[in-house]
Amino acid sequence: MLCQRNSNKIYEIGMSAQIKVLIVEDEARLAEMVKILLTRAGCNVLVAPTGKKGMELAHESKFDLIILDIDLPDISGLEICRDLKERHLSRRTPIVFVSGRTHAEDKQHGLELGAVDYIAKPFGAESVARFLAHVKMQRAPSTSGKTASTSASFDKHIQRRSPSGCFLDTTKPAVNNQHNSRKEK
Repeated sequence: MLCQRNSNKIYEIGMSAQIKVLIVEDEARLAEMVKILLTRAGCNVLVAPTGKKGMELAHESKFDLIILDIDLPDISGLEICRDLKERHLSRRTPIVFVSGRTHAEDKQHGLELGAVDYIAKPFGAESVARFLAHVKMQRAPSTSGKTASTSASFDKHIQRRSPSGCFLDTTKPAVNNQHNSRKEK
C-alpha cells in the first residue's frame, strides 16, 4: 500500500494483491533506493544487477511490473524489452525504462519496443507512484464501454478551463455570481 503525505494527511494508493516487481539495474545504490521505496509501498521486489540475471528472473516468474535500465553492462535493456514482449509470460507486463539517456529519439525507441513509460535518471521518490500507476492501469478492467465513458468524462473535464488556463473543478456545481444578481435587483 503506497501512502503519500499531504498537509499532515496520508492518502493510500491501494491495490488488492501484492505487486511483484523486477528491477533490472546495475547501479546498486539506485536499485536499492527503488527497492526500499517499493517495498514500503507493499511490493515484493527482486533486483537483478545484470541483464542476463534479469532475463533469467523474468523467464522464471511472472511480474506485475519490470523496471529496466537501458545501459546495462552485459545486454542492452532495449534487447531485453524486445525479448520480453515476444514471450508469452511477460508480453503484457508493463515495462518502465529508467535511463540516463534523455534524447527524444531514445525515449521514442523505448516506447516503440513496448515500454509503457520512460523515466530519465536521476529521478526522485515520487516516481514510485508513477511506477505503480502502470500496474494499476494494467489491473483495471478493460471493458470497452467503460473505457469509452471514462474517456468521454475525462475529455469533458479537461475542456473546462479558467481564463488563466487552469483547469476548473467540474465536480462542484457552478456558483452564481452574487455581485451581478444584486445589481439586477
